[in-house]
Amino acid sequence: ILNGCDDRVEIRLGNLYTAVTDEVFDFICANPPLLPAVIDIRKPVVSDGGEDGLEFIRRIIKGLPHHLSIGGICQVIGTSLGNSDGPYFAEELVQLCHEVGGSFTVFFPVAYPIDAMVDPLAGNSALFCGESFETARLAYQGLFRRQNATCLYPFFLTAVRDSGSKAEPRIIRLYKSTRKGFWTVLE
Repeated sequence: ILNGCDDRVEIRLGNLYTAVTDEVFDFICANPPLLPAVIDIRKPVVSDGGEDGLEFIRRIIKGLPHHLSIGGICQVIGTSLGNSDGPYFAEELVQLCHEVGGSFTVFFPVAYPIDAMVDPLAGNSALFCGESFETARLAYQGLFRRQNATCLYPFFLTAVRDSGSKAEPRIIRLYKSTRKGFWTVLE
């Protein structure tokens, strides 16, 4: 209504694909909750991507055979925990690519040291949800320690649905380490 698009936009309320049960699309774009989440603290929705940050990403990818047309494109942003060897999601992506069918390209532009992420995540819980900063800080430190995570890797994923191909995903790894910005590529 505000942008004069009400005759061209249909708004539906649902949990991922529930509002479009049998529909198939040529293009799916998603910016889901994508940050690792500690279960027992209050946090903003963006920080509720499951304990590894990939809960919604997995569900989106697994729904592609039912909702993305052959030749259709899906683009998603997300984050993956990892260590100095790389993001944990890169290994799982090979399996998902084979399950779904299609070609996947994933671009990991940077690696953020986990210690640089703890305070901003805890701060979001404190500022936006009224959680104790120290409680949230300790909870995130514990979560990352349990997962042996030393880095957080933002990524951009593009999936093109093929008719039964067994393509390997193309993974572009820059992994430039930075403590500045988010989603940035620095020289």
